[in-house]
Amino acid sequence: MAQKRKDSSLAQQLEQFFLYTKLNENDTKTLRKAQTNKEERRVLSNIFNLQTIPSPFNQNRVNKIDVLLLDFHYINYEFCKENYFSNEKVSTLLAIMDFIFHYMLDKQIIPETGYKILKQILDKHSLQRPPFSILIFEQQDIQKILQFTIKTFFRHFSLYESAFKPRMELVLKFEPFINDQYNAEQRKLEDMVLVDNDDAEKLKVYLNIFSQQLDGMAADSDPLHSGPLVSDRQHVGSTRQSQLANEEDLNEQLDQEVQINWKKVGKPYTGNDDIMSVLEREMSRLKTAMEMKIVAQDVELEEKVNIAKGKKK
Repeated sequence: MAQKRKDSSLAQQLEQFFLYTKLNENDTKTLRKAQTNKEERRVLSNIFNLQTIPSPFNQNRVNKIDVLLLDFHYINYEFCKENYFSNEKVSTLLAIMDFIFHYMLDKQIIPETGYKILKQILDKHSLQRPPFSILIFEQQDIQKILQFTIKTFFRHFSLYESAFKPRMELVLKFEPFINDQYNAEQRKLEDMVLVDNDDAEKLKVYLNIFSQQLDGMAADSDPLHSGPLVSDRQHVGSTRQSQLANEEDLNEQLDQEVQINWKKVGKPYTGNDDIMSVLEREMSRLKTAMEMKIVAQDVELEEKVNIAKGKKK
């Protein structure tokens, strides 16, 4: 259906004749009276409304696309002069080529299809049978026009297409997976300060605990090592309770080593508090709460499953 609609719309556009449409009789006579190439290009620019000459109307600017289009029309007019075409032939051919040029760009037509359309239009202007066709070109003229367009316009249509079509550029931007824009810059070696042995030992203990917590969280979130089904939930709960007991023993050891008042957790701190220890305590508290919540959800889910099985029986 789409192809039929497209062909019907093209047929409606081709019903008109191209004689004295873009170039009327006066425009054609003015173009033929031009003595130099510069005058001919100026007349063609005025006929096709191209901004190729700086003037106050276009703010003394020249449109580069219109310059290319002017070259296209001038090449076609040079062909008309070389073959001694009459005013009617010049007006018709320039109008036909202007239509083919814009139609192929707008509809994104390949040169093979454009060549067929051009041949169809020329046949419409090669036989005196009004109102269906009129006699403008002889058969030898049509052969010359087809050979000329194959060597010039259709052969270089891809260049015109690249110049006249809007260009879209895709810019790819890469951003790191881990945002490190807030990381502090590494200080120079001579600006660094030695750390006490006690502080170094505390940092080692904190990093060891933090690494263990990360390993535990990664194992819990790994889909390839996910826990057993509902029938084994009770075993999972006992295993997690034993892990919580081990963490509590480890936290008691840290309390004895660091000697921090853990009642301050969740409250404002003073400048003398050990920030590393406070952060470690907060992370342990959050993980404990999360584990307890998961155990409670497992128990609740197991109860619901047992109730559902009892109803089925």
